[in-house]
Amino acid sequence: MSFDSHARKHSIVRAFWELHMQMKRSCQFTGKQLGLSYQQLTLMWHLGELGQPSMSEMADVMECEPANLTGIVDKLEARGVLQRVRSSDRRVKLLELTEEGKALRADLVRRMDDPPSWLDALGPKSLTQLDTLLQSCLQAATSGLQSEGEAFFQADTSG
Repeated sequence: MSFDSHARKHSIVRAFWELHMQMKRSCQFTGKQLGLSYQQLTLMWHLGELGQPSMSEMADVMECEPANLTGIVDKLEARGVLQRVRSSDRRVKLLELTEEGKALRADLVRRMDDPPSWLDALGPKSLTQLDTLLQSCLQAATSGLQSEGEAFFQADTSG
């Protein structure tokens, strides 16, 4: 029986997709426990890592339009977990966690940093192998991502 590289790669992509969906459901469950939508959870996660991003910077990170971000920010601001602050450029609003928001994010990080229970099914050797393979995949994907993305946008804008 010969090795079918295309079928194996398809199987791997399918497994990555299914794991991604499992992780997303886990995030959604955590968000529900904290009273956050998936988009609000994502914003809170990134906001803690970015410090005081502008609305447009946060929209870029979240891969959405600034107008879509406004509704998410409005709800979190009404809840008292973040605030808009003026930058040195009066036209630009920065996002900042409040003290309540910092506490909520700390709880979010604590919950999200807890590895999923399905990893317990793997022994130490399998975990090490999986980690090594995933790190290699991530490195290959991120090093090729820029050139693939540039090619996509060049093809998209040339028409």
